[in-house]
Amino acid sequence: RAQVLAGVRDAHGSWAGDDGATIEIRNARVDALGEGLVRVGYEEWQRRDDVWRARRSTALLRRTDDGRLAWLHVHETWIAGDP
Repeated sequence: RAQVLAGVRDAHGSWAGDDGATIEIRNARVDALGEGLVRVGYEEWQRRDDVWRARRSTALLRRTDDGRLAWLHVHETWIAGDP
């Protein structure tokens, strides 16, 4: 967990200033599962240097006492391009 979080934090803003970079979220869906649990799914399409890559993501979240959402689990699978 610590290693994944550090990687996400280190990557934040890494495409800033890259005029050719695009990230699109497609086919998003949200399902309320009850008892404060929410399942989300989406495709994340990334274009950089005219090369598209995509991955399908599914996440399980729980609503916290202060109304925010906490990530409990995430799974990502590349669906196009070179992983």
